[in-house]
Parts: sequence; C-alpha cells; structure tokens
Amino acid sequence: MKNFIILIICFSAFKCNGQTNNTIIKDPYEKAEIIGGIDSLKKEIKNITILENCNIGKVYIQVSIDENGNFTSSEIAKGLCHKADSIAKDIVKRIKYKPARKNGEPYKSNLIIPIEFTKK
Repeated sequence: MKNFIILIICFSAFKCNGQTNNTIIKDPYEKAEIIGGIDSLKKEIKNITILENCNIGKVYIQVSIDENGNFTSSEIAKGLCHKADSIAKDIVKRIKYKPARKNGEPYKSNLIIPIEFTKK
C-alpha cells in the first residue's frame, strides 16, 4: 500500500510541475488523393447515364498509384454490375492523382474511390 501511495504522489508531482509541451506532431504520412478533389471526380461522372438492368448504388474501386501520381491499375472492391464496373474503371483511368507521401517523399500506394450511380 505504501508503494502505491508513493507512486500517486510522484505522478501528481510530475503532472503538476507546470511544464507544458505545445509541440504539434505532424503525421509523416499523406494519403494519395485525386487532384482537384471530389469536384474533379464529379466532372468525370457528370456524363454517366444510368444503365439498364443495373441497381443504383456505388462502385468501390481500388486504384494503384505510383510515386509520380500516375494511375497503374485498378480493381473492383465492390461492384454493381459489369457495365457500371467497367465505366468506373474507365473513369479512374482519366483522373489525375497526387501521390502518397511519407516525410515528404512520394511512394506507391492504393486508394479506394466510391463512384455513385443514380437514376435521373
């Protein structure tokens, strides 16, 4: 019991010594992203018409991006129908990307992009 009380007193003294640390630690990782953000993606999607025999919803597509921000490949993570999946793959090929970075250095990465199909 004595050891416990001493530990609490030492901890309290450490916390109450008036020292504060206002250092902000920046996350060394920056995720890859679409250049132009969601507006750029919406611009590409704008001309899509809904497909026959396909449900409305989202296609989730995983995109691989190299250290220069170039599209290298894509894979459907969750699809709707063959035609919607195919259109989503075409869209992500046309989009420009900013590469992921760690401590300012670009590296290869993956990004999952949701593309929504709705009825007009």
